[in-house]
Amino acid sequence: MAFSTTNSTILTATIVTAGRWQEGKPLSVGVVVGAGFLAFSLAAISEANIKLAQNFGLLILAAAIYRFGPALFAAIGATKVEERKPVKPEKKRSK
Repeated sequence: MAFSTTNSTILTATIVTAGRWQEGKPLSVGVVVGAGFLAFSLAAISEANIKLAQNFGLLILAAAIYRFGPALFAAIGATKVEERKPVKPEKKRSK
């Protein structure tokens, strides 16, 4: 089963909105209009070729993840790397 254009539109709008909030920018009219335009264009493309619309939707989703992914991963703590202390081997005791 292929990834539908509705899923890619909703995920793209969610990622862009959350990424902008993480950067301290409010939700703007441009984001809402952009999401609407994406949905409209994917619907128009899917009338001609559904596979093309699905792949184009995934391309836009990948671009949104590339743009806003690092900020979102940092916000949830997924980029924090803890230092691990090396484990010292126990000394063998002689009898």
